[in-house]
Amino acid sequence: MNPLATTLAVRRPTDRWTTLFRHDQYAPALWALLFSEEEAVYGSRDGDERLVGFQTTVNAARKRLVARLEPLRSFEMAWRPLSLASALAICIAGIPGEWPLRFDAASAVRHQESDFGRLLTAAIGQAAAFAQRPPTTSREALSRLMAIIHGMNPETVLAAPATGQLLEGVWPADALVVEGALLGVPVECPTSHVDSMTRSRRRWQASW
Repeated sequence: MNPLATTLAVRRPTDRWTTLFRHDQYAPALWALLFSEEEAVYGSRDGDERLVGFQTTVNAARKRLVARLEPLRSFEMAWRPLSLASALAICIAGIPGEWPLRFDAASAVRHQESDFGRLLTAAIGQAAAFAQRPPTTSREALSRLMAIIHGMNPETVLAAPATGQLLEGVWPADALVVEGALLGVPVECPTSHVDSMTRSRRRWQASW
């Protein structure tokens, strides 16, 4: 696996972690919508304490996703990519609410040279602000989304559009590329929700 890879995983009562999504280079933007800054997890290496990810419960993540996305539905340019979060919501909908949900960035934090942990914390803070201080314009909503995207992945293929420019002008036309950058690659969705999540992703791809 790429040393910069990150995962979104759930822990079963058997103490086994099941990977829901993975990303091969840093992390996709939509995962930031599930966590809060105070849920940071730290690990020690060579005496240096570093952020290695974030952990919450499935129930807290579900509530957060709804609260953060609801104020953004009227901002068409930002909502177009953010609406892919429906696939993420469907994936975690079938998981018991008390199960731990973890965003594991330990390997990426260890192997990169810049302060990726600081960028992650800033991105997750920006995601929280969608609910705490909703944007008032479409441009502001898009600007905040871009801050999240670049914080989660400083090497993202998704560029910030210039003032007045549409996403189509700078983002890839290939929906699968954009989906990968925003959501990551599905690995093991709860069996009862696989079909629903797949349909949601395909509808989003077709509309892109």
